[in-house]
Amino acid sequence: MPRQDVPYDGAICRLKERIAEIWDELGKKLHSINGVEGDGAGDVKIVSGDSAVVITSDQVNHQIEVALDSSQLPAAAVASVNGQTGAVALDAGDIPSDGNSDVQTDIDVNKAAISACSSAITSEQLARQNADSTLQGNINTLSASIPTAAATAVANDPTVAQLATDVPNKVDKITSGSSLKAYTHTGATQGETSVVDGTTANSIGIRNANGRMQAADPASGATDKTLVTANWVSQTGDSAPNNLLHKSGNETKTGNLFLTGVAGIMGVYNNKASENIASTSTWRRLYYNAVTPTNQMLLLVITPQKPAISPNEYGILMIGGTANNPICKWIIKGDGIILNNFVMVYSDTTGFELWIKNENANRGICATRLTETNWGSITNNWSVDTTTVNSSFDYTSYPSYKVSE
Repeated sequence: MPRQDVPYDGAICRLKERIAEIWDELGKKLHSINGVEGDGAGDVKIVSGDSAVVITSDQVNHQIEVALDSSQLPAAAVASVNGQTGAVALDAGDIPSDGNSDVQTDIDVNKAAISACSSAITSEQLARQNADSTLQGNINTLSASIPTAAATAVANDPTVAQLATDVPNKVDKITSGSSLKAYTHTGATQGETSVVDGTTANSIGIRNANGRMQAADPASGATDKTLVTANWVSQTGDSAPNNLLHKSGNETKTGNLFLTGVAGIMGVYNNKASENIASTSTWRRLYYNAVTPTNQMLLLVITPQKPAISPNEYGILMIGGTANNPICKWIIKGDGIILNNFVMVYSDTTGFELWIKNENANRGICATRLTETNWGSITNNWSVDTTTVNSSFDYTSYPSYKVSE
């Protein structure tokens, strides 16, 4: 570039020099505010964040004013405190509290209450300490007395006293021996008894492999409470040690023998009533039925005791019936039978009775029982009577009667 004041087009060179000077001056001007650079025009705006703060730009005087708008502040501004202005110090008495009091009064009241509480707590603490000390003393005294009291209670307990008697008398378990035994005792004295299959004395019986028990035979003809054995029962004959009838052997049976079902008899049997009455005016009761009769029937064979003298005194007589309708009817009757000498009567106390009257003092009647039934079933309700005699027998005096026909 040509130097300054060189006489060739000098105005252009001076302009460039001036621009360079202005640029240097600009480098010395404000670039940012608080680190905030301006916009393209180099402008940085200052704004307010509160309506009470007002920003005013004064371009003439090249200044920006930041002011406070007091109208935006609370209307009841404080002029004085406690009658004083400026920096004022407040105490608790100057501050009102709820009600008609102030903070200082409330503090004083609470302080007194706290003091009273502290005193009460201290008293309570002392009282509790004293109570705990007394309680601990009582516990110590009670603990010391428990063993004696417990011992006294145990000693006075009847159950404990009984145990004190029973325990020393207990029996111990027996473990000796190799054979089977049962535990036995007499009071406090213990023992053991053999358990055997057999007739050993002073032993307890046990069943053998067949499930049978054995024992010694009773004494001959024993009538005590001794248990019988198969051997004792099986002895037959009149000389047998028992008192039983058997299927074989000659044996004597005394007293009445009543059989139910079908009975087959071989030989002599006693199922008859035989009477020889001295007087022809005397009646004899041969059979009677003491149960209440209901269609009870008895069939008798009547034969003479002296057939050579009175061969025609024979027949088969059926008696029984009901209480209101007794029956005395001949099924077979010999010519020697007198109908009025055979009468069937009934009474409420003795039931049916068969009475006969002797025809001849030198002869007698034999009445043998063939069978008896009740509603078709075999029974054994009739009894033989060889003792009842009545010379004044009046069959018409009974509630019901039947003369043989």
